[in-house]
Amino acid sequence: MHEVYRLIISPQFGYLGEVYRTPSWPYLALSLGLIVCLYFLLPATLGNISDFIAWILSLVLFIPAIAVPQFTGIAAPELSIIVSLTAGVCGIAIVVLLRFPPSNMVPVFPASFAVVQTAIALISIATYVYLLSVSGLALASPNLDDVYAIRDGYRQTVAESGALIGYLVRLQGNVINPLILIRGLYGGPKWLLAVGLIGQWLIYSITGFKTVLLSGFAIFAIALLFRLYGSLRLSTFIGYFAGFSILALVIDKLTASMFLSTVFIYRTLLMPGTLPSAYFDYFSHREFYKWEDSVISFWSSSSNHNSSLSYLIGQYMTGNSEVSANSHLIADGYGNFGFLGVAIELIVLLLILFALASSARGLPLPVICSLSIAPLFALINSSPITSIISNGFLALIICCAVLPRAGWRYSDQPIYGPTHASPSTSVTF
Repeated sequence: MHEVYRLIISPQFGYLGEVYRTPSWPYLALSLGLIVCLYFLLPATLGNISDFIAWILSLVLFIPAIAVPQFTGIAAPELSIIVSLTAGVCGIAIVVLLRFPPSNMVPVFPASFAVVQTAIALISIATYVYLLSVSGLALASPNLDDVYAIRDGYRQTVAESGALIGYLVRLQGNVINPLILIRGLYGGPKWLLAVGLIGQWLIYSITGFKTVLLSGFAIFAIALLFRLYGSLRLSTFIGYFAGFSILALVIDKLTASMFLSTVFIYRTLLMPGTLPSAYFDYFSHREFYKWEDSVISFWSSSSNHNSSLSYLIGQYMTGNSEVSANSHLIADGYGNFGFLGVAIELIVLLLILFALASSARGLPLPVICSLSIAPLFALINSSPITSIISNGFLALIICCAVLPRAGWRYSDQPIYGPTHASPSTSVTF
């Protein structure tokens, strides 16, 4: 992380406030100690969905938020170590508490595949008809220039059409299309794979959200890992994760591009660590935002800020009022209510994850791991409070509760449940 940030990200994205500084070695050693503690608390073998959640959030949220503040120049070293300590405490709390999810928190009422597939078809048709009616369609190519132009157009569409389009996009891109892909992989007709991939490309073409493309890749990667190993180990998972990051750097070097490095390394591994520093630095000497633009701002009768929280920080980092800097619970929680805000968002996140684990009981482990990947990655740049509706967690929990428990052609072994390990067998395609 250190060398990539120093040699690639900071020179390329200095205009976005990404400035390297030499780390304070005692603080860096302390942050590395926190990462080591977090690593040894993680389950060594994937046994249930809670283990998978702990792995993902540690790799793409907590470890970056611990390490990266020590070598970014956004905040002073004395403040950066506070960011790292806060992230470390939150990460350890999540990893430890996820070991004890309440098994019956959410009732499950599995439906037949016919009912589920009919509902998915109706929702998808209605969503695409509405999206195309308000935004039109021009298929995009995956380069950064197109992404920014598409996003500008999408923001204008949301401003003109209202928030409904945003909710539909997240529902379709984070839950429905991944479910179509997953069914195509595990027991359904293979043409569903094409339907799911085309659907994700349509969402990307309308919104410019690269995460919808990443989720498709991640679903196939997870399926391949289960196919190769059956029971996954943390060391194997980290090895593949690191290997793909290195491969992204090599491909970008050979093609004189920054696309893969931007998507897989900057936005996934480094930005979750740089933005908390900006939030802590900005609000270390200013009044907290207090969720003024949220439905929970019941204690404030009027806004004390002339912009949303993410745009305040975006302007603070870049000087450009059009830049949005959404971030995760550590940054967003602190910006809204200091350490109390972090604690509140941590509790909300824990309740969401408990509900997800409970609703998924009885589902094959490859299915629920693949289905949860997009909403989990969305937590990199959004608060848990926002993610309940906007990033599809509520829809995901409902979906898990109604999905059939059998018929996925997983194996002849007992299927996964929340209180016991999944079988060490491969998926039958």
